[in-house]
Amino acid sequence: MSDRKGLFQGSLGGNRESAGPFSLHGVVNNLIPSAVSCGINALGGAMAQWVGQKVDHWKRGWGTIGVSVLAISIKAAVQPVGKGNALEVAFAIRDLASGMAGYVGDEILESMTLMWKSTAWVPGKQWKRDNYVSYAGKYYVAAEDIAASDSVKPPEEDKRWVGVEHNSKLSLQDVKECTRMVFQDKERVETITSFLASSLGKQRGWTEAEIADAKGTLSKAMSTVAEEIQKL
Repeated sequence: MSDRKGLFQGSLGGNRESAGPFSLHGVVNNLIPSAVSCGINALGGAMAQWVGQKVDHWKRGWGTIGVSVLAISIKAAVQPVGKGNALEVAFAIRDLASGMAGYVGDEILESMTLMWKSTAWVPGKQWKRDNYVSYAGKYYVAAEDIAASDSVKPPEEDKRWVGVEHNSKLSLQDVKECTRMVFQDKERVETITSFLASSLGKQRGWTEAEIADAKGTLSKAMSTVAEEIQKL
């Protein structure tokens, strides 16, 4: 474990100890933790390429989907809680996810976000203003509150629903199938988590026990998020 883990833990969102008005001293204090954080971001980009190629080998064209879901899974399921080494591992894994997300780009991630915050439209249900729904492969947002008794016409025929424009051709069905293929296959999960944990551990100077903890954390994150995706 690096002796500079305290500085590293302050790297996400800046060094907390140097927070305040801009100053040269504050910049200098941030140099080491920022360098460490950027180093892990860069490692995340390299790992994203490896994971993408691996998923593409399993199903051609699904590499980007797999990397996107993995990055979101890590960020959502691994929270910076705990003390000592456990906190170090959590911060490192989350920083890794940021690098992976940067490799994918915003178009895919925006589409994934839209999927996650949307609910399948059904008639006879009350909807609040700004609720997002999916219907017939498209997404809509409610411009006003819609009472259950008045929720009859589908969004494409109801002016109270506004279509949401997005450029991605990514479909929810593809995301679900990719998740089942990768995240719910024990051998494939083992392949990905072993590579991520060992590569990150090597860079951070972790012990075998810390690498094993990271691997377990990654596996749990993938399993948890896979279950949630199937509910969409």
